Amino acid sequence: PRGAGEVIMIEGNAQVCAALQRQIAKLEANQVQAIHSSAEHWLKGDSMTGAFDIVFLDPPFDHLTSLPTTLRNLANSAMLAEGAVIYIESSSAQGSPVSDISCLTLNKEKVFGGVTARLYRYHHKD
Repeated sequence: PRGAGEVIMIEGNAQVCAALQRQIAKLEANQVQAIHSSAEHWLKGDSMTGAFDIVFLDPPFDHLTSLPTTLRNLANSAMLAEGAVIYIESSSAQGSPVSDISCLTLNKEKVFGGVTARLYRYHHKD
């Protein structure tokens, strides 16, 4: 991740996470962490001191029912910097996962076959 001060990857699959960790070590990418956890669990328990500028969410399409809850928890946490960008990929069959989260504004949406990519901007609630 060129130019990033820190990168945190949350991966629910243990084998995929282990492969990510091997690649991180091989590349000596000391600013990158791969953590084996669900996003929901990690958001509830992490004690980060900083805030994210960019978030990528690409959940397994068979687990999309938890996406709105994950987004709500993320938006209500102190983990997003003002103006943070959130990129989400989801099944085109699913509607917008953030329709009721007022601090997220849709900036761009693009459909690629059965996948919809959405780019949101975060603004602190007043």
